Amino acid sequence: GVRLDLAGVAKGWTADRAADRLAVLGPCLVDLGGDIAIRGAPPGASGWPVGVLDPREPEMDLTLLVVRDRGIATSGIDYRRWSHGGRIQHHLIDPRTCRPAATDLLTVTVIAPDTAQADLHASVAMILGSEEGWRYLSRQPGVEGLLVKRDGRSLITTGFARYVYCPEAGEEEIIEG
Repeated sequence: GVRLDLAGVAKGWTADRAADRLAVLGPCLVDLGGDIAIRGAPPGASGWPVGVLDPREPEMDLTLLVVRDRGIATSGIDYRRWSHGGRIQHHLIDPRTCRPAATDLLTVTVIAPDTAQADLHASVAMILGSEEGWRYLSRQPGVEGLLVKRDGRSLITTGFARYVYCPEAGEEEIIEG
């Protein structure tokens, strides 16, 4: 009677495998429904530009990232949700309660060494909530995150800003190889 859905992690893993195969031909970006695997950078650029949608205004970007040789994933309760018994439910199940996570977060975007890890860490941080989720992400080597709270405020891990496009700094100063 148990149902297991590996859609998120499997999607990230698949994006990584596809990018690894394509990378032998040159720089590539593989996007499988928001799970993004990046290998190399376009000619003359320090990385691939990736917009992070604002969960409160989906037609707008919250920020623009410049990334190479990493994985990016966003987990959130802004899309996959429904009403049951008069209460809003969502797909992120807290394994401690076996119920939709009671989180103060709307979305978490993670940059990690690969896309499967990015997806995993984004989901864990979402379930933990803003304070515990931020601490969790901050302890993960090579992992950076942007956490958007339901009240509209955002938190970032210490190294996240190095991926944010900043025209004043010059692109070459944004990304560490």
